[in-house]
Amino acid sequence: MTKIHKYLLNREVSLKENTLWFTMGTLCSSATSVLLMIYVTHLLGVDEAGVYSIAYSIAQLMLTIGWFGTRQFQVSDVEEEYSFSDYFTMKIITSCIALLGGLIYAGMLHLNAHKFMITFLYCSFIICDIFADLFSARFQQEDRLYLSGISYILRIGGYNVIFLVSLFIFRSLFISILLAFIYSLVELILFDYPFIKRMSDLKVHLDIKKIMNLFKNCFPLFISSFVSTFIVNIPKNAIELNLSSSIQTYYNIIFMPSSIVNMFCMFIFVPMYTQIAKKWHEDDKKNFIKVVQKVFLIAI
Repeated sequence: MTKIHKYLLNREVSLKENTLWFTMGTLCSSATSVLLMIYVTHLLGVDEAGVYSIAYSIAQLMLTIGWFGTRQFQVSDVEEEYSFSDYFTMKIITSCIALLGGLIYAGMLHLNAHKFMITFLYCSFIICDIFADLFSARFQQEDRLYLSGISYILRIGGYNVIFLVSLFIFRSLFISILLAFIYSLVELILFDYPFIKRMSDLKVHLDIKKIMNLFKNCFPLFISSFVSTFIVNIPKNAIELNLSSSIQTYYNIIFMPSSIVNMFCMFIFVPMYTQIAKKWHEDDKKNFIKVVQKVFLIAI
């Protein structure tokens, strides 16, 4: 662990600073979908942007499988009923399912070879997001949510720059996504991993009973996220099956602003998960209701 890692890990930060860093990181993450679309549209044209759009949509649906709703459950597991190794093992399983699911989904949409290749690469790319979410939840459990924000800024901001520069140089969607994927993976290894190694026992631990229970407990969270994303994807699927790639681009540009609502709700809710969970476990109903009401009003 480097001096920078030790300094960041040993810092004492307030809830406000924790939230600020996470908000900045989430803002960076949320802006990415818009920015990458803009890059591709302006540099490669609307047809290639349509290819990117359908690959991104499929990858986002597979991301809900990779996440499997564990973020909310993990940060509210204040008594650590499940070890970090249990969550880590589960993420390996869901990542494999997500990657396979992306291939099946692409096949069902009858994507041509180019679209299929880009979709597979993008589904591989989002595996970094799956494990980044796992690490972020662990940071939040340890009251170090600011580390998540810093990681998001370094990783997502970095691969945005790499994606844009590589588009300028190579004019290739495949190369740009590949280089962004490599950078994202390296950032997780060099920045997040040393913190996680210090905080947790990081190993693959296949306790079938605990993993199955974890899947069972997280399933309601997963299915709500999956169905919501699938509903959003229905018109995109219809466009892919019946219209041109350029129409896919136009639709996604029109759709983008609606994601802002979800983005701002994430700013409010995610940093509060652990605090809300503690009030619930402590049976502090009065303050639990106050926190929920406050968050609900801010969201409105």
